[in-house]
Amino acid sequence: LKTLEEVALVEGILVHINNDNSEIQLTKNIDIDIVSVSLFNYLGQQVNAWKPTSTKRFLSLPIQIATGAYIVRVTTNAGIITKKIIVE
Repeated sequence: LKTLEEVALVEGILVHINNDNSEIQLTKNIDIDIVSVSLFNYLGQQVNAWKPTSTKRFLSLPIQIATGAYIVRVTTNAGIITKKIIVE
């Protein structure tokens, strides 16, 4: 069972892949700081990492990776969110 804070955090950051532009796009719906973003393949190997300095609501991270399923880990000052994405 998730706490109210965990639910707010998960629903507060939207993570999706823009395959047309080869970008991971994050949208913050709550006032938190994104400390780092990591991208892992399904073997658990880190394939990319970012330390965004922008405090804007919308963040776009360029990627150059092969087609497949990946895990995005977003570390914030309020906790960690993980999300599966499919790169086409």
